[in-house]
Amino acid sequence: MTNSTRFFLPAILMVFIAGCGKKSPETDTRFDGNRKMVALLDSLAKSADPVVNFYLSAKRAERMRTHQPAFKSEIEKLMWNKTYYNELLNAGKTEDAALGFNFLLTDTKYATIMDKKMRNELEQLLAVSYLRTGELQNCVVNHTSQSCIVPIQKEGQHKLRTGSENAIRTYLSILETEPNDLNSRWLLNIAAMTLGQYPDQVPAKYLIPIETFQNAKPGGAGFKDRALTWVWM
Repeated sequence: MTNSTRFFLPAILMVFIAGCGKKSPETDTRFDGNRKMVALLDSLAKSADPVVNFYLSAKRAERMRTHQPAFKSEIEKLMWNKTYYNELLNAGKTEDAALGFNFLLTDTKYATIMDKKMRNELEQLLAVSYLRTGELQNCVVNHTSQSCIVPIQKEGQHKLRTGSENAIRTYLSILETEPNDLNSRWLLNIAAMTLGQYPDQVPAKYLIPIETFQNAKPGGAGFKDRALTWVWM
């Protein structure tokens, strides 16, 4: 490379970069396709019907809240509330959902009309609400490279512990009456992992062996979330 080339190449690059910097995304024709896609997606989102679209739980919950029917009985009201709080749960409003399910389970007027199956369903939904609250507070807000990777290691344990603590209490209550409920047993062990209480503080009769959770071969490395590394590169 000649001396003149060495001199002019940086200057040419500076001019090129400066020229690119003058273009606005709002007017640059290279982004026409992106703008059309954004407009189309926005139109679809605004016109989507929450009655038929399974994923629009937030809109469905809001519609239910503002259009409550005239209930003919307490059991009808109970069923409606169960559906409403489940929509809140699916919409990511986990703390509101937990408050709602807890109210249904503790309100005396519902206790007298609720059968065993309904109580179990509500307890399951309450436990999931607590568990998801813990996930949102820790796996999302306080994310690390070990978050939500089973078996959960020390780096992935929750700093905000209330969600998992409430979930553990609820799953233990469920298992006292339904000891063969494998779903609750599995999630109890997961919740204990998030608090560093697995396996020592899990009751022996509900403990799931570590081998069941292990993803790697003996002596091998487990999974690791690389997303944080790439974000900062």
